[in-house]
Amino acid sequence: MKSGYSHVEFVIDRSGSMGSILADTIGGYNTFVGEQKKQEGECTFSLTQFDNTIENVYDFVNINEVPELTNQTFIPRGMTSLLDAIGDRIIACGNKLADIKEEDRPEKVIFVILTDGEENSSRKFSNDKIKEMISHQTDKYMWEFIFLAANINAEKVGSSIGIKEGSSMTFTADPMHTSYVFSKASAHVCHTRAMSSEDYGLYKTAEAGAFSTEDKAGAIK
Repeated sequence: MKSGYSHVEFVIDRSGSMGSILADTIGGYNTFVGEQKKQEGECTFSLTQFDNTIENVYDFVNINEVPELTNQTFIPRGMTSLLDAIGDRIIACGNKLADIKEEDRPEKVIFVILTDGEENSSRKFSNDKIKEMISHQTDKYMWEFIFLAANINAEKVGSSIGIKEGSSMTFTADPMHTSYVFSKASAHVCHTRAMSSEDYGLYKTAEAGAFSTEDKAGAIK
């Protein structure tokens, strides 16, 4: 593994209901990316948007070359193929990493998922299959998964697909709380990227997740 190198996967819901927080999602995402650009250390970044179709917007791009989202590149529509989006990206990211020499692979893979509602249109992957895949990547390769969700119980849904409760956050789908959840996620990703390999290993084996009780309390009305 290459010391100091992190890869971030961001999988973001663009189903029709995201229209209610469109501006805040675009702004929050752009702030997230901007903060990652300021963080020391090598970083590549992938963005995938999903509704009832799945679009990989860019893949393993140097963080400094990641463009901002706009109203032209993030257009809410369709339904919510959450499981298919997660499954597709786990496979695609894993395949990409397999093609990289071991000494050049990132020492940390951080997989962020954001949605504003329940799964309702996946066809390829079941809940149990996604849990199996996430557990495998977490246990064998020490990937970190973060689940951010509005209008559902993020901790319950995240746990059902293998993401620890401490790394899931429920937020209220309004401007203030949408911005807040992006901010907390970005702060955690920056902190994780800055960890030494030893500290990251200790963090990954600990019971605590990405967010404190206080963090979570601030994400809802």
